[in-house]
Amino acid sequence: MSEANIFDQMSVLVAKEIPGFSVRYKNESWLMKLFGLLAKPFNPTFMTGFITTLYPVVYFPDRAYVTRFPDRSAEILAHEFVHLWDAHRHRVTFTLGYMVPQILAVPLIALYLFLGSWIPGLALAATVPLVMLMGLISSVKVRQIGSIACLALGLGVYLGLAIWLSGWWAFLAAGALLPMGPWYAPFRAASEYRGYAMGIAWRYWLSHKVDEGYLGHVAANFTGFNYFRMDPKKSRVQNKLGKAVASCVSGDILRGEDNSPYKEIYEFLEFKGLIHV
Repeated sequence: MSEANIFDQMSVLVAKEIPGFSVRYKNESWLMKLFGLLAKPFNPTFMTGFITTLYPVVYFPDRAYVTRFPDRSAEILAHEFVHLWDAHRHRVTFTLGYMVPQILAVPLIALYLFLGSWIPGLALAATVPLVMLMGLISSVKVRQIGSIACLALGLGVYLGLAIWLSGWWAFLAAGALLPMGPWYAPFRAASEYRGYAMGIAWRYWLSHKVDEGYLGHVAANFTGFNYFRMDPKKSRVQNKLGKAVASCVSGDILRGEDNSPYKEIYEFLEFKGLIHV
């Protein structure tokens, strides 16, 4: 694909389907900078190598990224369009499901703060500088060792202050840590399988093949820490991606109401004369 304005045309298509849709840039957003700091120990390229969607906004790293890679940016926007479409149809369940199981820590922390009085909130606040320190350490060569050490120190401070300030109620503080681990996240994985199916379809439609290297990269996003090990079982991931490829070959990915985003992108590419026949 060689048209320089393909990304702008894709943005117009998405805007017609998603009310309030806009493209913004992480380097211009304080919220994304905060997310980047928190994610850095686990995903140090969050700000520069990943596109993030918070309905109805899609955040690209910066304006230069889109200018340098308009074709790639259009493909990524097609991926994000699937998420936007799902979120538009299932606003609450999509958002909550994407954050499970980590979101389960929130009611436990809330209950802990309520039952143990407001003072235990200091135990939570005490971990903020340590999280920031983890972000700084993650940028140097000893990132893994330093991040693990800071995480252990942060957890120690958190639990120590919780026990000191609230006694036995601290068991809720400890329980709140359990959902925060890199557990299998079936709802998040299901959402990303749909999103990456768009990337697979895009490549198949343009060339009638899907590079194994791309599939390997996608699989690593499921089993690695970029998405907090949302599906750590490699065989299951490979099976799911294989089914996505098969649905592109058979054309099943274009059938059914749930597959409307794929059909719209296919028709867009077909209108542009980009579908490989």
